[in-house]
Amino acid sequence: MLKWEQIAKDFMVISVGKEYGGEPYYWTTFYYYKGLVIDAGCPHTAEETAKFIEDMKLNVKAVFLTHHHEDHCGGAPKFKEKFGVEVFASRKSLEILANPPEIPAYRRLVWGQLKPLKAAPLKEVVRVGDLTVKTFETPGHSFDSVSFLIEKNLFIWRFGDNA
Repeated sequence: MLKWEQIAKDFMVISVGKEYGGEPYYWTTFYYYKGLVIDAGCPHTAEETAKFIEDMKLNVKAVFLTHHHEDHCGGAPKFKEKFGVEVFASRKSLEILANPPEIPAYRRLVWGQLKPLKAAPLKEVVRVGDLTVKTFETPGHSFDSVSFLIEKNLFIWRFGDNA
């Protein structure tokens, strides 16, 4: 299940969740901003989300992950494969993304099991086209959490983002 909202030109909020009985158990939210995807939804919704991106003719240039949890990075392997883009993640996330552990059954049911992903290590500043992405470590929710400043927009995970 997918719902989206246009925030501004080239700026969208996309929420996804695996449907059970007509409703998702849990929404997870990510963003499309001027060709950049910030987080990537969960494994269960990767196909649906990739099709949405194609149907909307969004020009994905890169994916940036805030942390390694499956509800935030689970769609990244599909996006990398389908759109041929680089996926950036914190150096602290790289090993987990490349060799994801088996997660508990309830998380597999709600979001899905992560597939291995070779991500590029984030630098303090990453340039993609004419955009500059500044990265800040923001541990708390997870040890590898990072936030991104792109132009005047701060992308940070906070409790409630998935509602």
